[in-house]
Amino acid sequence: MFLRLGWVVGNVGLLGSWGIILLSFGITTCTALSFCSITTNIRIGAGGAFFVISQSLRLEVGGSIRVPLYL
Repeated sequence: MFLRLGWVVGNVGLLGSWGIILLSFGITTCTALSFCSITTNIRIGAGGAFFVISQSLRLEVGGSIRVPLYL
């Protein structure tokens, strides 16, 4: 993100780039808090990210994510 910061400021201006940074910070914060909430309620097994996704979104979604992660 910071490698492209000069390019972003040049194209959208200073206020627009601040808005983009604040929006991305908000999205990252919500994602981190959601992940913390999920991982404190379940026991993480082998598989890492796939295990968390399959446990939180149930078998159907976990099964559909399993194939692309395997490939």
